[in-house]
Amino acid sequence: MFRKILVPLSGSAYSESVLPYVVELARLPGARAVLLHVLEPPPRIHTGPAGWTLFFRSGVRQAARDEALRYLGTVREKLREKELEAELLVAHGPVADAIVQTAKEINADVVAMASCRRSWISRFLRGSVPAATYDRMDRGCLLLVRAGVSRGGGNPGPVG
Repeated sequence: MFRKILVPLSGSAYSESVLPYVVELARLPGARAVLLHVLEPPPRIHTGPAGWTLFFRSGVRQAARDEALRYLGTVREKLREKELEAELLVAHGPVADAIVQTAKEINADVVAMASCRRSWISRFLRGSVPAATYDRMDRGCLLLVRAGVSRGGGNPGPVG
């Protein structure tokens, strides 16, 4: 049924709330999890009549990639405690686009991610990565929807 389960993670405990469901899905014969963290494009700052642009230097981008892999490695260790192996990937670009593109590239059968129930005005003002991903997806998408959950960043919460 599911051979590859793509699990986009932002680094927040909220995004990890889908992991207990992934553990159960990945126990199916032949299934495996692929943990993904997306690094968004660097900001560009334009100012003045002639304009100038500020970009991240490559060293900063590599440091961000290394930090993302450390974070995903920490999650993988928690999954190993549940007897689940996972592959690690870091992608670059707008988050929803990168998730959809990665799902195609690795031929994922399903994308599993957390989503919260928010008001229409909140979705309009801040957008919704899970909703944008779901709208663009050409394969299965498991959305864990929770109402009233804090989406704060910070240290990941417990797995399972």
